[in-house]
Amino acid sequence: MFSFFRRDPESKAKKHVEKALDELVEGYPDYASEEYEKAADLFVEAEQIDFAVKYYRESAYCALEHDDHVRAARMKLQAGKILTQDAQYSQAGSLYSEAADHLYRHKKLSRSTRAMSIAVLCSLAARNFDTAVNLFKKSTKRLSGTSGGSHHAHEFARMAVGVLCEGDEIPSKDIDDALRRFKPDDMEKRLTEFVAASVKLAQQTEVAIEWAGKPRESVKSKSHIEFELRYECPVPVRVIDKRYSLSNSLAFVEEPDIDGKLSKTGSWLMVLNPVLSGEGVVGPIRLTLEGQEVLVNKH
Repeated sequence: MFSFFRRDPESKAKKHVEKALDELVEGYPDYASEEYEKAADLFVEAEQIDFAVKYYRESAYCALEHDDHVRAARMKLQAGKILTQDAQYSQAGSLYSEAADHLYRHKKLSRSTRAMSIAVLCSLAARNFDTAVNLFKKSTKRLSGTSGGSHHAHEFARMAVGVLCEGDEIPSKDIDDALRRFKPDDMEKRLTEFVAASVKLAQQTEVAIEWAGKPRESVKSKSHIEFELRYECPVPVRVIDKRYSLSNSLAFVEEPDIDGKLSKTGSWLMVLNPVLSGEGVVGPIRLTLEGQEVLVNKH
């Protein structure tokens, strides 16, 4: 009597990796790309995410050796989706951006724009705000001068960048409508819902700099002046990053002593010293706030 056991997907995947290596030795990167893809699919089945991403990447590299940029894009998008679902947004954003470039090279503008828009959202979720702005500008430049078709992912990315990076105010209904038109797939929903919630909360969050005491029209040079930096948010958040800007006529005597405690409100003293005569400007100041499943970047 014989018992038959189904081989586990991880073992099958390793066989495909071996076949891919053989195909490369024989000089067939296109066949190697297919074998690496099969291996990656099996590693997904085995819930070995790191190996799945690795071999989707290998499949993409082999496709590029065969000058197949569209296939390379498809492999990188698959890896990006897995990373997005796993909330590894920084790595995912890089893969989506690379895929967008491959698709744009072959004039597949709609697919390229969608991929680049998701790269923007990944960058926002990973707190790489400067990268998000630069990628969005790149995508917008590619769209300029084109006609026909709506790019819903690009529109949603525009709103997210506007609110989280530029301090824009956009009605929540417009954000919901843009997200509904975008229609992210199941593997992208965690990302898009996270960004949408962050955008809405950013608009409900107040960050302000006010006089700590009676407002004054003028102060003597080298005399201390005090301000209060505060925030109010509908949900508990903590400050995870801050950026200050002061005019050259002002210098910090005491920066805000910001802790990392979760709270709906926060308030800190800022002590400044006028070092030059003339007008002085405090700000802009940007706080990045993080809570449970939410990120707020507020000016």
